[in-house]
Amino acid sequence: MCCSGHRWRPPPTRVPRPVPPRPPREALGRPMVAAGLCATPLGLTMPPTAPAYARIPRRYGPRAALPPGRAVPAVGHGAGTVPMRAVRPTVRVPVVIGPGVGFAYSALPAPVTSAVDPPGPAPPMGRTR
Repeated sequence: MCCSGHRWRPPPTRVPRPVPPRPPREALGRPMVAAGLCATPLGLTMPPTAPAYARIPRRYGPRAALPPGRAVPAVGHGAGTVPMRAVRPTVRVPVVIGPGVGFAYSALPAPVTSAVDPPGPAPPMGRTR
């Protein structure tokens, strides 16, 4: 007991307020679904351009078509290294990369099939010898 006749009580404890969560820094502050949708043009631009690019290896040969098939996606990935703060530039990068991948895919089967002996049987279970 205190000198005034009241019992001593400890001071009330303060309950800390929860800190509100910060908005996410990835995907330009948008949900991850939006980031996935930004990559959709890559798959949409590749199939329509592959037949058009298949004419180039047929005309000039597959070895002449592989360097541009490597250069176009490299330019697209190079453009993607610049920090982007909006959705439009984020969508433009896959639009450039997609046709380049279609270009490389259209040129690649010819050198691979020419390097394999046609009369030889296929090796069983991935073994060559």
